[in-house]
Amino acid sequence: MALEQQLTEALTQAIRDKDARTAEVIRMLKTRLTERRTGKGFAGEIDDAVVTDVIGAYRKQLQKALAEYEKHGERGAAQVAQLRFEIAFCERFLPKGL
Repeated sequence: MALEQQLTEALTQAIRDKDARTAEVIRMLKTRLTERRTGKGFAGEIDDAVVTDVIGAYRKQLQKALAEYEKHGERGAAQVAQLRFEIAFCERFLPKGL
């Protein structure tokens, strides 16, 4: 099954389960995919390689933000937990080497 389809099914399940955190992460990933699809210079279809690239780029951005929030100690604790959750979710869709 294509990764984009897996994301769609995971979003549907998260909505059914009333899992707002998971739904929020998936919606962000789908937004990034839409931005890539409609971006200047993109021609073709969204395949698993593009989805993996988008998820990997988003995870990298989250990791940079995580480092910044960890510097804030207790004030950034809630955001750190959310970022770790999002990073772990993204890693489910990435190859183990990334």
